[in-house]
Amino acid sequence: MIIILLHLIICDSAIELLPANIASKLNNRGTSKKNPKTINEILLDRSYHHFYMRDLKNGEKRGRPDLIHSSILSATSTPLFMDNLLKVYIHTVNDEVIFLSDGVRLPKSYNRFVTLMAQLLKNKRIESNDEVLLELKHMSITELISKINPDSVIALSKKGTFKPSLTL
Repeated sequence: MIIILLHLIICDSAIELLPANIASKLNNRGTSKKNPKTINEILLDRSYHHFYMRDLKNGEKRGRPDLIHSSILSATSTPLFMDNLLKVYIHTVNDEVIFLSDGVRLPKSYNRFVTLMAQLLKNKRIESNDEVLLELKHMSITELISKINPDSVIALSKKGTFKPSLTL
């Protein structure tokens, strides 16, 4: 019996803590007094920070943790993931990779997910009962693929063109 393990990498994910320049603007406006979280524990979110994102480098592909939340929930609710035949990785726009441990269950509530991701981005790991559930490592997409060392790579992009094979 041959068991095939699939690896799903969600590339250039728009999940990050507030950049310093936006955090300082929000702090100056008193936003942190209205929000019980400190300003450095908030995820960049286009829904709330659109006005401040106009001048961000690559601003069009940043600030969408909602997309990651729905994608991850879809992937982790499959029988493949539940049977440990699917490994899921989230590669961020800042060249960081979030590793999900086998069978991890992420919050279905978006607000709880955002809180968890902010905690992960700040502390680099989430643990429960001495088991690492989520871990964040600084790593490029090329380094991640080399670490996984797959037999083949299939890359999908809305701007891409068909190529019979991908070489790294």
